[in-house]
Amino acid sequence: MSPGPRLPLELLSSIPSFLNTKDDEKLLKALSLTSSCFLQPTQRIIFNHIILAGPPPDTHCKPPGKRLLELLEASPHLARYTTQLTITELNSGVAYCTWLKDDIALPKALGRRFSDQIVSFTFHRNFSCGSWRDIFAETKGAIVKICQSSSLDALSIQHVPFALLVGACGSKLKHLSSIEAIEDEIEFSPNSSRTIALETLHISQDIDISHPNRPDEVYLKAIGIQLHALKRLSVEALQPDDNTWVSELLSLSQDSLEAFEFQPSKTHPEGIQVPLDVSHSRSLATLKLTILISEYSDDAWSDIPWTLSFLSSIPASTTNTIRTITLCLLLDIAEVEREGLRERVSGNRISSDIQRIGRLFSNNSGREHKWGVVLSQGEVK
Repeated sequence: MSPGPRLPLELLSSIPSFLNTKDDEKLLKALSLTSSCFLQPTQRIIFNHIILAGPPPDTHCKPPGKRLLELLEASPHLARYTTQLTITELNSGVAYCTWLKDDIALPKALGRRFSDQIVSFTFHRNFSCGSWRDIFAETKGAIVKICQSSSLDALSIQHVPFALLVGACGSKLKHLSSIEAIEDEIEFSPNSSRTIALETLHISQDIDISHPNRPDEVYLKAIGIQLHALKRLSVEALQPDDNTWVSELLSLSQDSLEAFEFQPSKTHPEGIQVPLDVSHSRSLATLKLTILISEYSDDAWSDIPWTLSFLSSIPASTTNTIRTITLCLLLDIAEVEREGLRERVSGNRISSDIQRIGRLFSNNSGREHKWGVVLSQGEVK
């Protein structure tokens, strides 16, 4: 009996492309064992993104760097499939602080043909895991070399020296996320022969551990960062004075910025209203404000008057370009009910300000704008 018709090899080898490592890792591994035509396509997907995260300290697992090195020594061809790399001291939300400082095999593993092909690099440390100085010099050198990748398009860093790593990046970098940046503990020499024209920038100053350098115009210019092409800016502020340098960033990107997300500092003391200026943002189409109310106290609601002042100060020249405004109030409704929030807020200035914010939205209901209010974990009443 003659064999039945076979699908073309090109069609068969395309089947793994419909799977991904996040949802289908086990299926990809099983598929790689069924036929030689699936081996390379599945490996290309499985090893496209390598995540190095610390194992629990009470286990006997090998350090991530050692496991990666052994894998690449046994199958060196796998290295060429990697374009995304994540190094983190967090695993399932838990910090494992020793592996990065003790993994002596990590620098050698990272040197296995990764340098010039990494497109996306995430390097997240935990504030409780010690200083940048505690890491092996060889490991730090390997991490800086990854930042120097000629292909690097996206960089996400947390609790590491901002200027040292961003200053090492090439001109292809377009997307930057910096969380809890720390001051540079050593001298650095940014690549003065290039400029970085970012398209997206996220800055979170959530924990003030070492009073990080503020990413204002002078600081960014020294690193070679330009914002004239920036399309999306997201900032989580630490203190009211952050509004000053955020306004500078808005001014630098005034002709290109399309989306702005802002979480003001958790407290705006009475009488201290540091303005935030979006009046020059000619292309702004999306604005999102996130207000955190984590506990019931006078300070916890101090961002409400600031929010009213900010929204009221947006000039008509800017509101005419905005298509979507989202105001997100984050609070625990159960805690609010338990603490008797409705009775204590009712009738005071906070209640009045919330009503006035609501009128700002309702007064625009007849225009083309799609303004929305979102109350997380609760309902707007």
